[in-house]
Amino acid sequence: MITQKQLTLADFFEECKDIYESDKPQFLTLLENHIDLDEIVPISFRRHYYASTGRNRKYPLNATLWVLIIHRLLRRTIIFINRLSLYYLNKNITSNA
Repeated sequence: MITQKQLTLADFFEECKDIYESDKPQFLTLLENHIDLDEIVPISFRRHYYASTGRNRKYPLNATLWVLIIHRLLRRTIIFINRLSLYYLNKNITSNA
């Protein structure tokens, strides 16, 4: 009998973190393979984005959305690292006082 192992959020996070740290392009490929922007973004939004409003679009919608997604991921990572460093800094200051 095959036993199934449920993947925990911590396991998933660790695997993503390992891939991100070891090979950045592989991490981006992983995101592209598992996040289908065509399925998420409504066609009406795409039509409005590409509508002729007198403004030429330099970058396609998918490229713009990927930049926003990656920016959001990096921003949250930086905020987490900042809070973690402040926590350890405060802990270090109080233990030395």
